[in-house]
Amino acid sequence: MIPEKYYRILGVPRNASQEEIKQAFRKQALKHHPDRNPGENNTQKFIAIKEAYEILSGQKPVPRPKRVSPPPPAKNREEIIQEEIERRRKRAREQFEKKVRAKKAEEEAYIRKITQGKPYKLFRVIMLLSLFTSVLLFVDRFLPGKQQKAEFTHMNTMSVKGGMRFHHIIPARLNTGESIWINEKFQYTIRFGKEVLIERSRIFKEIKQFSIREGSLQEVSVTDFSVFGSFPFIPLLFLIPLIAFLVKGRNMLYSLLFHSSLYLGIPGLLIFYLSGERLLQLFTFI
Repeated sequence: MIPEKYYRILGVPRNASQEEIKQAFRKQALKHHPDRNPGENNTQKFIAIKEAYEILSGQKPVPRPKRVSPPPPAKNREEIIQEEIERRRKRAREQFEKKVRAKKAEEEAYIRKITQGKPYKLFRVIMLLSLFTSVLLFVDRFLPGKQQKAEFTHMNTMSVKGGMRFHHIIPARLNTGESIWINEKFQYTIRFGKEVLIERSRIFKEIKQFSIREGSLQEVSVTDFSVFGSFPFIPLLFLIPLIAFLVKGRNMLYSLLFHSSLYLGIPGLLIFYLSGERLLQLFTFI
């Protein structure tokens, strides 16, 4: 249904014919046309007249009234507080998730570093050298040794210490120039100048044991604080990189063994091979 206001604008009754509407439009348009009667009011009036004619003549559909949505209900203080709490929770959750993602990315980079990067390549070299050394020590321990005669030239009975193998040990020197730690009990049976039989290993020429004959009795002992006196402690230490390699993965044990091997492996190998001319003895054996 066409609203009454369009009939009022043109000044025609609701039952006016199209001819009457057309004539009324021409009359009003001539009267209020901006070219004939300039002015803001006439311009607005002319626009309204034209719109009324187009609607009443069927050239333009009747505009639908705009639906005005009701304003949202006013929020009370509790709702405002609750919304603020939810916003803060959301922001805190987003920050926490961001930190978790950053931590995870950092852990992934760390895992790649100790399982694929350059430090890992160096670790593998250390692992192979340490495994080689450990195998040599085990083989050297069980290969038949070589006998050698020697004599004790010095013994400090006042310097008693606790050892790895014996409760009390004392330092002694052989005529070969080597200083060794022996069981304290031998201070009463060893006489300087008395012949001692030493058994040396085949590869590293380490003292495996020594024996002292007193009449028909023969006492055999190992030296303390030595490679074979503390056997198998040192060979097992050199197996730590291999253990790290076998347990490789995302765990604390691997990380601990990896860094221990990486930072202690090279110094340990250097100390072992450069002390006691072991590297030279190895090349001599080969």
